[in-house]
Amino acid sequence: MINQKECTHPQGFNKVQGIEICLLCSFKPNEIAKRISRPIRYDILDPDFLEDLAKIADFGAKKYGDFNWQLSRLTADKGPVNHIYKHLGSYRKNEPYDHEELGVQRSLHLTAIAFNAMMEYFWAKKEEKDTQNK
Repeated sequence: MINQKECTHPQGFNKVQGIEICLLCSFKPNEIAKRISRPIRYDILDPDFLEDLAKIADFGAKKYGDFNWQLSRLTADKGPVNHIYKHLGSYRKNEPYDHEELGVQRSLHLTAIAFNAMMEYFWAKKEEKDTQNK
């Protein structure tokens, strides 16, 4: 733990998570994170992004069924990695989102990228778990 005796900037002291830290010379987020045990911070996630993510999930659930993407892994042109690149290309070309019922704002492509990344993550973690259990 850092204390004032270790710092030459007493005017820079502040309390962060109850620990006195000199913001001028010793503020190191990684060291603080290692020292402080705290719950996962969902409050720092952007609520608008999470809402758009839920809209995309809801759209897919209505079209294909709840948790359909967890039943079998899609590959090739139907796979999430392919769709990540598709949405990234559309975003970079300033194209509107392709499901008008959700909206046409370009930022929805970024949310679709995140949703597809989540699907790929699900299957990657499953493979890792299956490999560890062998």
